[in-house]
Amino acid sequence: MKKLTSTKIMAIGVILFGMNGAYTTPSQSSTHAQANYVDKEYTIGTDGYQDSAPDPVVAGAGDIASCYKPEDQFTAALLGNIDGDVLTFGDNTQLDGTAEEFEFCYDPTWGVYKYKTHPTPGNHDYHADRALPYYAYFGSAAGEVDKGYYSYDIGYWHLIALNSNIDDGPSSPQLQWLQADLDSHQNNCILAYWHHPLFTSATSNKSVSSIEDIWDVLYAYGVDVVLNGHAHLYERFAPQTPQGVPDSNGIREFVVGTGGGGSLDNYSPIANSEVINNQTYGVIKLTLHPLSYDWEFIPIEGQTFIDSGSYNCSYENYAPIADAGPDQSVVTMSMVTLDGSGSSDPNGDPLNYLWTQTGGPAVSLSNNTISNPTFTAPSDPASLTFSLTVTDSRGMASSPDVVVINTWAHLFLPIILR
Repeated sequence: MKKLTSTKIMAIGVILFGMNGAYTTPSQSSTHAQANYVDKEYTIGTDGYQDSAPDPVVAGAGDIASCYKPEDQFTAALLGNIDGDVLTFGDNTQLDGTAEEFEFCYDPTWGVYKYKTHPTPGNHDYHADRALPYYAYFGSAAGEVDKGYYSYDIGYWHLIALNSNIDDGPSSPQLQWLQADLDSHQNNCILAYWHHPLFTSATSNKSVSSIEDIWDVLYAYGVDVVLNGHAHLYERFAPQTPQGVPDSNGIREFVVGTGGGGSLDNYSPIANSEVINNQTYGVIKLTLHPLSYDWEFIPIEGQTFIDSGSYNCSYENYAPIADAGPDQSVVTMSMVTLDGSGSSDPNGDPLNYLWTQTGGPAVSLSNNTISNPTFTAPSDPASLTFSLTVTDSRGMASSPDVVVINTWAHLFLPIILR
């Protein structure tokens, strides 16, 4: 185990000194983050960061920074090897959420990736009045002061950051905002994250029943993944309802309170818990595919526990609609282009095309699996029919649509010379 860095040792002294009233200047920004912000040209709190991977990646944890423990340095090192945005699941600093803790404990480690961080606050962040140092440190990326909830898109996914430290009851402004946000975002795949879990096997009373109101809304709108912290362990649950009933189309919750700041909790497994580990610090990495996701828990150097898998997003899949284009009248022996570009999918999924000739003299299509194949019209007048079927990325096929191509001979009039 490495010792505390000199930066952190000095930070402990400064924080203790500050507790006696001698240090009061809050940290407004990160010098590390500012340098990276310029390098990456990233607008914090938006989906402007362009990941180089084929599908976007997010990674994160909760219960992160402590000037008294070294593990947050090691989890931060993991982020340096992941090309993606960073999420935090609350308790960004593990003691009292002071400006000094953000400056001297969080900033030298996870703060290096501040330029691409989408944070949420935890109860330790709220040990400081209204979590004001948290909002000052992260700025606009944290959402409005006293609210702290916001949403954004990454790739095909909609991500929602919530605040479990304020009112989240059925009539609360936060839940009303959440319903309006989900009404206006019909993404096939949705992820939500905040600090306090509804479900956890931690024996230290870390579950919060009031979160069920949030879950009720998320479940009604088909949200796929929830990420939480608070419990200092890693746990993966099977998809389930807000009442804890197994449901293959329900919400899968991950508890990832392993950012490095807390001492790991004991546990006693509860229903639907699939994997638990309380011996390892690390981060969760999610690869966000258009209709599915991969997860991977990555341990810090020297520890060996891992967990990984894949799952499809749960949404109501509607059949795509084939459009073979308008009927055409063309000259014999001319080049003809079929037009299936008007085909569509109600879910916005990518389409696969299949053209089949169903009538008339046989012709050879240039490629019967693209939207706009071509062929040469026959030499004699004829009527040709083609059927188009499109299939979405989950294998649901459309009803066929038919187009008729009529060919006619070009008449050449004789020229009489006088």
